[in-house]
Amino acid sequence: MANAIRDEAVDVVVDMSVDQYKELKDDDYLKARYDFETVQSLKYFGLLFNQQHPLFKDARTRRALAQLVDVDAIIDQLFPDGLANRITGPVLPGKSYYNEKLAELPYAPEKAAELLAEAGWEDTNGDGTLDMEIDGSREEFSFQFLIFPSTTSDAVGALVAEWMGDAGIDVEIVRQDFRALYGELNKGNFALAIIGQGFTPSPDEFTQVWASTSVPPNGSNRSGFANAEADKLINQIKVTLKESDRDPLYRRFQEILYENQPMIFLFSPADRIVVSKRFEFEPSSISPNIDFNALVRRE
Repeated sequence: MANAIRDEAVDVVVDMSVDQYKELKDDDYLKARYDFETVQSLKYFGLLFNQQHPLFKDARTRRALAQLVDVDAIIDQLFPDGLANRITGPVLPGKSYYNEKLAELPYAPEKAAELLAEAGWEDTNGDGTLDMEIDGSREEFSFQFLIFPSTTSDAVGALVAEWMGDAGIDVEIVRQDFRALYGELNKGNFALAIIGQGFTPSPDEFTQVWASTSVPPNGSNRSGFANAEADKLINQIKVTLKESDRDPLYRRFQEILYENQPMIFLFSPADRIVVSKRFEFEPSSISPNIDFNALVRRE
């Protein structure tokens, strides 16, 4: 792709990898010939807990691990110059019902250690790994973390394993292709996994991903999240047509997810577009980020 752009053999490139975009957009030769644009995407990434796994049934444990992940450092290292925005839940900033009152969880190892201790985790045998009695058996805080085969995913996996290792949690990184990873998620054969979610510009409908009735194979609630109030809100949102009445329901739903922490919400990446300066265009958050029929050749 880089060679094709340098040869001006292509006019438009969408969905370019972050690493390649960062490299090419600073090339003076290419900047003279192409516009490099970003636009807020309709997707986000996070680290999904399996709440049915014995290690992650306690919300204090999940919240502690969320405070062991330095999300700002991930964005600074992997998505600099506005290539990603941090998120606190499944509603993306910019929507009228985005809950701005939910503070981004800070990277706070000391606070995480307090929460882990409250949840019952301690290193009783002095081997450097936390442990706890679960269902009559003392279990080490050790699990596999499933990631995608990509440079970004590899980097996130390495950072997460390092941060959690410093807190006495043993994390084994397991790299799987998309089909295999989602196969394990759908079967519930995981503890923690990196995942992405995509949306449309229309009002969010959370039944498929967050309703207690949507645990696979009935839907995509792969975390096993179940909350009676959240289920009620999901159903109310579907039948509440007036925006001013619906938005408070959305905000309360976000609060419930924030309190339960079924996922460590990371970031929403910017979509990346490269267009020849021979054309005028309007970037869009809707895939494929550009209306090809609306491209106008510059005079």
